[in-house]
Amino acid sequence: MASITTCTGNDILRLCFCVQGTPVRGGLTFREGHYICEAIHRTGCLIAVDLMEVNPTLGDENMFQMTLSVGCGLIRYGNDLA
Repeated sequence: MASITTCTGNDILRLCFCVQGTPVRGGLTFREGHYICEAIHRTGCLIAVDLMEVNPTLGDENMFQMTLSVGCGLIRYGNDLA
């Protein structure tokens, strides 16, 4: 992630997480996603957090529920900051 420390003028950032529903080797952990939300919030430019492409047909029901829970947690956290 490039270093962003402040926003000026009309700068805005919208953070999007695109997930498929199953873990991917080398993909973000919950903590890494949480850190990204924190770091972008500190810039003063975060206006929204989106979770996209959650696919309930990939993986089993437990994996889907875990992915959905983690994703919703990131959205709530990010939007609480915005």
